[in-house]
Amino acid sequence: MNESNELLPLFFTLIAGGLIGFIIYHITLGKSKTSEQQKELDKNKIELEKYKAQVNAHFNDSAELMGQVASSYQALYNHMADQSESLLGDTATTHFPLLKTVDDTDQEKVVKPESSESEEVEIAETAVNEVKSEQDEATVTEVKSEQDEATANEVKKEEVESEEAETTINEVKSEQAEATVTEVKSEQDEATANEVKKEEVESEETETTVNEVKKEEAK
Repeated sequence: MNESNELLPLFFTLIAGGLIGFIIYHITLGKSKTSEQQKELDKNKIELEKYKAQVNAHFNDSAELMGQVASSYQALYNHMADQSESLLGDTATTHFPLLKTVDDTDQEKVVKPESSESEEVEIAETAVNEVKSEQDEATVTEVKSEQDEATANEVKKEEVESEEAETTINEVKSEQAEATVTEVKSEQDEATANEVKKEEVESEETETTVNEVKKEEAK
């Protein structure tokens, strides 16, 4: 029974230690997983913004090329029409009606749409800045938490050291007090012993004097 009673606290201590280790492991693992997920999310955001910029640039280039093709086809058609009228005249069997020319302003609108390169750059920079700001905030939060933990540990350490110092001082004071009491008692005992010896010597001297006086009287 005594051995089983002694093993029970050890058993419960092992269980508590295992639970604490399990909890700490999962907390640290969750933090690492969260940071990895955040990094992956930031990476995906950057890639998505780059893809959007590429798609936008592709359609802008395609629109510009299509405008150039349309203007070239129109120029070719008008050229054929002019040449057929000037060369064949009334004998031409095929007539090419002239197409309406596109004004320069309209052509610029069709061929050169609003420039979006600067917008793409701004979007990419905005995405990068957002990712950087989120990373900076996460870093600052981690640093603050670490600093708070370090400060709390230092405060606890100082409290423990102050308690140990107070305990040491109290022990020293108690030892000094005990030593002082012991010395005082020893001095008092010595003084008492000396007084007793002195009294004994005086009593012996008195008895000797009395005996001498008696002897003289007897003579």
